[in-house]
Amino acid sequence: DDARLVVLNALDAAERGAEVLTRTAATSARREDGAWTVETKNALTGETRTFRARCLVNCAGPWVMDVIGRVAGSNSPRNVRLVKGSHIIVPKFWNGNNAYLVQNHDKRVIFINPYEGDKALIGTTDIAYEGRAEDVAADEAEIDYLIAAVNRYFKEKLRRGDVIHSFSG
Repeated sequence: DDARLVVLNALDAAERGAEVLTRTAATSARREDGAWTVETKNALTGETRTFRARCLVNCAGPWVMDVIGRVAGSNSPRNVRLVKGSHIIVPKFWNGNNAYLVQNHDKRVIFINPYEGDKALIGTTDIAYEGRAEDVAADEAEIDYLIAAVNRYFKEKLRRGDVIHSFSG
């Protein structure tokens, strides 16, 4: 769950002394005198701030090239190959707290992890993606692929109706 990972990282950073800025966008970033100067704007208050840093990490995920162009004013000759990894959440169908890693017929590895106590998180696919990042979603074939992978290894068989939620990233 990407959102959960971001929140947990922000909480950890705050506990270690970082200032976490929510609803704040980097509006420009430029390299000056061996350091980065980054300007930000808060979407709610309109407040702008300037920061200096030795290192700048672009954590924009599938929007990384957009950030390089829009914020840093640079066009990189390199490009990012977008892939979507889809996951499904189903009711937990085994006893215990074990997590499983199984190899599918196509040699890809699928994880099956306990999730939020009574559920299982199963993933992931790896499919080239050409669309808009904000439109990414698990498709029917990916859901069927994950169910089939699990059903190769477990006595209790999953069905489409068992899928509580699916997501891609």
